[in-house]
Amino acid sequence: KLDRSDTGLTLTQNANGKKILELRVTGENTVEIPEGEFYTLMGHTLKITPREWTVEKTTIGDGETDMKGKAVALAT
Repeated sequence: KLDRSDTGLTLTQNANGKKILELRVTGENTVEIPEGEFYTLMGHTLKITPREWTVEKTTIGDGETDMKGKAVALAT
């Protein structure tokens, strides 16, 4: 199920109501993903909480960084 608002979207699994992805637009070139859990294209589980990102056994804490410590970039 996809719910859209003026400031973002929430993708929820119909079967159990679990949030798959919550995304908020916080600026012209900035989004915030406070919650999510899904498989990456490589088949790894990506879990996002307000405090950390976890891909398989690698966890990164607060900040605007990717798994390699670089700024998070979205494809345009």
